[in-house]
Amino acid sequence: MGRDMAIRGIMFDKDGTLLDFNRLWIDITNIVVANICDRYLSSESIYSVDMLTQRIKTELGINNEEIRYDSPLAYMTYKEMAGVVYDNISELITDTKEQFEQIFEQEYNRAFSTMEFDCIPTCNIIHLFDILKDRNIRIGLATADNKNNTEKCLKKMHIYEYFDYIGCDDSTVRPKPCADMFDIFCEKYNLKSDEVIICGDTVNDMIFAGNCKAHSAGVLCGLTEYEDMCGKAEYIIDNPEKLIDII
Repeated sequence: MGRDMAIRGIMFDKDGTLLDFNRLWIDITNIVVANICDRYLSSESIYSVDMLTQRIKTELGINNEEIRYDSPLAYMTYKEMAGVVYDNISELITDTKEQFEQIFEQEYNRAFSTMEFDCIPTCNIIHLFDILKDRNIRIGLATADNKNNTEKCLKKMHIYEYFDYIGCDDSTVRPKPCADMFDIFCEKYNLKSDEVIICGDTVNDMIFAGNCKAHSAGVLCGLTEYEDMCGKAEYIIDNPEKLIDII
C-alpha cells in the first residue's frame, strides 16, 4: 500500500483485534451459561448441569476453554447467538424464541455489569491511535457487541475518546458482514471506500471488507490462523500496531 496511497480512515473490529478475546469472553460466557442452566433446568430434566453447560458452550464455540475461530462467539450478535442456542435446546426452554433472545442478552449485560474483568489490549493500541490521529486518519469501530458493553471495554482500555465512530449492535444497523456501519462511517467523514482499511481478526471481517469494497488487514492476535486468512485478507499482520508499516 505505502504512503503514496491516501488512507483516510481505519475501521477496527473490537474483540480479538483491539483486545484479547479468549480470556474475557470465556469468563463472561461461563457466567451466562451457568445462569441459563439455572433458569431452565428442572429436577425432571434429562440433562445434568454439566451436560447442559457443555452443550451450550459447544454450540457457542468453546471447546476445551478455547474459542473456535469460526464460532458464533467469534462474530455473531447476542441475538444471533441466542438463536443458535435456542434452536439446539428448545425442548428445555419455556419462553418463546424472542423472549429467550432478550433474556440471553440481558444475562451478558448483567455479567458485564457485575463481573470484575480486564480488557487486555493486543498491542500498544494507544501508541497506534496517537500516530493515526497525528496523520489525521479517522478511527472507526464495527463490532457485534452492544453499545453499553462496547463502551465499557473501550473506556477500560482508555481508548474510547479516540474513536470518531462506534458501530455496534444497537438494532438500527445490520451486523457485519453487511456494510451498514461502514457506510455510516464513510458518509459521516466523506470517505471513499478505497480510502479505508478494515482491520479484523476473523474471516467474517474480511468478508465485511469485501462487501464494503475497502482494503483489508487481517490480524493474527485473535482467533484466526495465518492459513485461514490467506487469500481473504489483502494484508496479514501480527497485530493492529503493524498497520503503521503499511499505511
